[in-house]
Amino acid sequence: MLQSVAGNQNLAFELLPYDASGGHTTVESLEKYRGEDITALVIQQPNFFGTLEDVDALTDRATSRACWSSRWSTPPRSRS
Repeated sequence: MLQSVAGNQNLAFELLPYDASGGHTTVESLEKYRGEDITALVIQQPNFFGTLEDVDALTDRATSRACWSSRWSTPPRSRS
């Protein structure tokens, strides 16, 4: 979705690895970007697997590195 909306704006996107046993992004997955010039961390909530991410931990790690973070939420659908 993000690539579709903003892909033509000369922005670079990287998908973070996820924990296959829990279907969520780990805080440790951000470590490989330590020292990099990252502008934003966008967190889909719930994620592709329907799992809730640990938004507080991911946001804390991102903001401690002067990175802006945003949560993108998908509203629940009606069952009617």
